[in-house]
Amino acid sequence: MRSPAIQGGKYVTKKAKISDIKLKKGMTTQKKIDFALRKPEIYKPNKILIRKTADHIVAAYDNAGFYYDSLAYGIQLNEMTRESVLYILGLLNSRLLNYVHSNYSLNKKKTFAKVLAINIKKLPIRTIDFSNPKDKAKHDKMVKLVERIIELHERLARARTENEKTMLQRQIDAIDGQIDKLVYELYELTPEEIEIIEKFNEGK
Repeated sequence: MRSPAIQGGKYVTKKAKISDIKLKKGMTTQKKIDFALRKPEIYKPNKILIRKTADHIVAAYDNAGFYYDSLAYGIQLNEMTRESVLYILGLLNSRLLNYVHSNYSLNKKKTFAKVLAINIKKLPIRTIDFSNPKDKAKHDKMVKLVERIIELHERLARARTENEKTMLQRQIDAIDGQIDKLVYELYELTPEEIEIIEKFNEGK
């Protein structure tokens, strides 16, 4: 059975729908440089893709079952994990986790920066206590925000007029801000800690 394959060379973010990424049709799991006999199960839908060649975390949602090459990581949640993959995606693309990642990585002032799997594994993922109504509400809010931002980017990709593009981008930026604010709440950051993270992310 053939599936589309995803190239990790193009800049992939939560701000791009997955179908905008360069594709190769007809790629299979035959022995190839970037696809050497990998099991099809690792490419199944409902996963996160992270670009390796970047100086910060660049993550996107794949619900189509794309194959990915050696320039990207694929993340699938354990079957026992109750948190939504979209909740995890929101955390990974947040200003907070990118700040934390910057302290793990050696990308500062490097021409060819890389996001390493070992550093992704170190990230403090905030788990949810689903028996706590307030905790569950924050989880569900994150999922809805991420669903909304994906929807808006799909609309942005189809937009034809500059006015429509500007309007949609403003909505996307606003939701990005809501996601970051929610992440600060989830990790119980102080105003002083938030200020440090915001200053670090200025201009990015």
